[in-house]
Amino acid sequence: VGEGVIFSMLFLAYLYGDMLKIDTTGASEVTAKQYKLTIKGVEASKKLAEIDLPWIEKYKSTIIKVGRTKKMDPAVIAAIISRESRAGAFLKDG
Repeated sequence: VGEGVIFSMLFLAYLYGDMLKIDTTGASEVTAKQYKLTIKGVEASKKLAEIDLPWIEKYKSTIIKVGRTKKMDPAVIAAIISRESRAGAFLKDG
């Protein structure tokens, strides 16, 4: 991970709070099984996010712009996009 990425992450954590400190149960067993994962919870959520990352990259500049405009951590926006549409993979014309 480059210095620019680390600086950006620290700056966003300063602005919005550290979203890694949010307590969560992660993906349910039902959700995990839909994607043929044998794990559940936070571990499954991390794996699903990893799978979606290449798709999220397509929207990166828009996510950052919206995050700044709405004063939201862009990671939260990316997480919603990932979970609700598998980063556009489930959308018609993605």
